[in-house]
Amino acid sequence: MKVRVPAGRKLLTAAALASLAFMPPDADAARAVPQQASKLRQPALYPRSNYVWPFATGPMYGEVDASRWNDPGVLHTIVGSFDLTR
Repeated sequence: MKVRVPAGRKLLTAAALASLAFMPPDADAARAVPQQASKLRQPALYPRSNYVWPFATGPMYGEVDASRWNDPGVLHTIVGSFDLTR
């Protein structure tokens, strides 16, 4: 694809650079924003517990035989298949 107006890209770049002159520098921008962080109450932080799962495997959820998967009342989820008629 060719650019039909080669001056268009240069004009866009010049406009972007000219707009930077109207932006305040970082120091002035920091003074313009009121500092209210000291008035905010900080949340209470607690140390993490080192909980370890005491079992060899995870919990056992519903299990339905593969021959009954298409029966009415069988619900399939990520953790297992459940027979809702039981």
